[in-house]
Amino acid sequence: MTPQLSIFRLMSRLSRVAAAALAVLGAGLTPAHGDWLKDPNNQCSVWDWGQPAHDGVTWLGPCEDGKASGPGVLQFYRKKLQGDRYEGAIEVGLRNGNGTLVATDGTRYDGQWLKGRRHGPGTWRNLDGDIYDGGWVDGLPEGRGTWVGAAGDRYEGNWKAGKNHGQGVFTSTRGDIYDGQWKAGVQHGKGKWKSADGHAYEGDFVDGVWQGRGVYIDRTRTYAGQFLAGKPTGKGLIEWPGGDHYEGDVVDGTPHGKGVWKNRDGHTYEGDFVEGQWHGRGLYKEGERTYKGAFRTGRQSGAGEIVWANGDKYTGELMDGKPHGQGRFIQVSGERYEGEWRGGLKNGEGVWSKGAETYRGAWQAGKRHGKGVWEGPKNEHYEGDWWAGRRQGLGVWTLVDGGRYDGGFADDKRNGDGVQTFANGDKYEGQWRDGRFHGVGVLELAASGRYVGDFFAGVMHGRGLRADGRGNSYEGAFVNGIPQGKGVSRTATGDVYVGAFKDGEAQGQGKLTYASGDKYEGEFVAGRIEGQGVLLRSDGRYQGEWRADQQHGRGIWVGNDGTVYDGTYLQGIRHGVGVLTFPDGSRYEGMFANGKRHGTGTCRDGEGKWGICEFEDNRFKRWLSQRPDASAAAK
Repeated sequence: MTPQLSIFRLMSRLSRVAAAALAVLGAGLTPAHGDWLKDPNNQCSVWDWGQPAHDGVTWLGPCEDGKASGPGVLQFYRKKLQGDRYEGAIEVGLRNGNGTLVATDGTRYDGQWLKGRRHGPGTWRNLDGDIYDGGWVDGLPEGRGTWVGAAGDRYEGNWKAGKNHGQGVFTSTRGDIYDGQWKAGVQHGKGKWKSADGHAYEGDFVDGVWQGRGVYIDRTRTYAGQFLAGKPTGKGLIEWPGGDHYEGDVVDGTPHGKGVWKNRDGHTYEGDFVEGQWHGRGLYKEGERTYKGAFRTGRQSGAGEIVWANGDKYTGELMDGKPHGQGRFIQVSGERYEGEWRGGLKNGEGVWSKGAETYRGAWQAGKRHGKGVWEGPKNEHYEGDWWAGRRQGLGVWTLVDGGRYDGGFADDKRNGDGVQTFANGDKYEGQWRDGRFHGVGVLELAASGRYVGDFFAGVMHGRGLRADGRGNSYEGAFVNGIPQGKGVSRTATGDVYVGAFKDGEAQGQGKLTYASGDKYEGEFVAGRIEGQGVLLRSDGRYQGEWRADQQHGRGIWVGNDGTVYDGTYLQGIRHGVGVLTFPDGSRYEGMFANGKRHGTGTCRDGEGKWGICEFEDNRFKRWLSQRPDASAAAK
């Protein structure tokens, strides 16, 4: 009996409701996500919440102390194209009050705002057709609200912190319905659930699962009774459409305890049940086979021979309804066991075979237990310790592909210390858990180097040293097989990076020392120099902004020869407005293009003469105006 599978399908739909509610946050970012932009027409600043950021803005509205304040219209631009548009109340550059936001992707929100976040009644919708209409608190749905998905899923009821909470009704596109109480996004309390294909449950819910008393109905059965942890457990009645019937004790949806079972063919059993099987005293009748007496795990007691209608046969000693002592069991499927039994189970020394598989060794409670040898198809072989039917202890396992493992086992998997040699030449020596590298170990990769350090669940995780065999290495923190956290990276060419890593690449603050002796210290993004940083070279020093490993933005270069440039860079080249000062005191302040003085600017020569000059491709072209008094230039 598996009625809980149906509710799992419902829960997968409900999780999408929560996901849709969270997607509403697209434009509800805090002021920490963004930057100030200034309208060049009125010098009024507003906060840009765009993701990615915009590069231009116009504001039609009041401006106080250089910040937009009051009702108006914001139009953002990205690469001269229109971006997000907001129309409504602004306070100190932030959305505050009633307003409408239309994002570049077409998402629209109409309603109340507070300090840049949705707060109060409002309606959100996107171009796909998803709609949420209701209350908001601190950017998340809260209070009474209705969410309608583009595909037709619908939730109407109470929300809290972006999750279904309180009384509500969910209706899926296919027709599944849950009507009842919710808590933190899951069903909790009294509720009714019905699927489009007719499955239904009515009763108690606790943390999204059935618990308490309830009735479950589907096309295959009806259960009425007690539920525990989402499963029928306690006193209950099970009825099948074909006429089968059980009444009695139930655990995890399975008859367990005292009960009576009947089927439509007239087979009956009345007595004890354990995990759905007859166990204890009882009476069983069916067609050509009848047994009356004691039962243990579904087997009859008594000495003799049991022959089943399908041809299976047991010959030997029995006790308490199960084979006990020496006996032979042959099945028409080809499976065969000959050896010792106890309590209806293989116990002691015995030989089991089926097809190409053979096991010779010790048994306990029907399972391989002790020393034994298992041989399988294609030369697969295991010799060593067994426990409860699984490899456990020490053993040697030869795999089909020619690989070999020598070491510890637990729960049929490699566990503890062990050495595995792979068919491709790779080798791992160290600690294992559940068949995977786990703990401290050494992994030798025939084609790609060596790793020494911590493993977790089969991947490099923790502290370790990874070398590729070509001179490149990384030493530091790993997360799920990828450098993450603090670490040191060395290249075969001699470059050394010390700092933070994320997703296998330099990210955050770090120091990079080149083999040439040049040094960079500052910010990195996705393995590249980006943000603020300082570069020390043999010919000078640069401090300022970077992008994609190049000077980009505002920066200052101070050369060892006394030359100083203070201005803007574009992709590593002086470009835009800047000031270039030479060791002899001469100075140029003006436009640069492609690393060269180009256009008009203010010039001063080494003798103190100054004026308006013109350069072309870094060559002085002419004076447009000139004065001899250098001191006047300062004015």
